[in-house]
Amino acid sequence: MGANGEYGGPVKVARELSNIANSVNGVKSRIIGGTNFRQEIISSNEYFIPVRKWIRTNSVSGFFSVRFVVTFIREFKEADVIHLHFARDVIQIFAGFVCIIFKKPYLTQTHGMIRFKNSRTRFFDTIFVVPILRNAKYCMVLSDFRSEEHTSELQSRET
Repeated sequence: MGANGEYGGPVKVARELSNIANSVNGVKSRIIGGTNFRQEIISSNEYFIPVRKWIRTNSVSGFFSVRFVVTFIREFKEADVIHLHFARDVIQIFAGFVCIIFKKPYLTQTHGMIRFKNSRTRFFDTIFVVPILRNAKYCMVLSDFRSEEHTSELQSRET
């Protein structure tokens, strides 16, 4: 996320879901993400950690930082469940594998950001994306079409 909240869609949705969760008595939700701003952005419900491009790409998918790892692990230990606004991004893939390794329940929300039909990503998806989606407690999707697409792709990779 940029200093002014850009990269709107996923951040906007995360804020809406976090606000709903925080309105429930006994539930505490916190957003953790990366920002290309040089300073941490901290509030009671949000923590955005400065990240830099680790992988050369035209998208935000290559951003990461050691500070993000430290912050995520600290927050991870306190969480009962993790919600990954999941895409082919280093941050979400890291978080997904941490959940798998430490057996922390998590759910994914792809919002159409994972499209399996791209042949350039097939190998990457097989190693990184499919295991995270397969091990999620729940995979939230935008439509029945996306659900069928994810289900058929996951099933085809089992054979």
